[in-house]
Amino acid sequence: MMAMMWVGTVIWLGILVVLAVAVSIWFRHVQSWRQAPDDPLAILELRLARGEISLEEYQAIRRHLETH
Repeated sequence: MMAMMWVGTVIWLGILVVLAVAVSIWFRHVQSWRQAPDDPLAILELRLARGEISLEEYQAIRRHLETH
């Protein structure tokens, strides 16, 4: 009987930990989304850092932004 109580407690604690981690990840995602930069060059650097564009694309877009 005592073992069943321990198993139940461990399961509930596991569920709480998983929920806490999920909320933490979600909160970080929302925070990063809200703090998106408005400067086009900052956005371009962020896209390069995330690997969304190549260095060649970065340089071409940067030249275009600087001339306009």
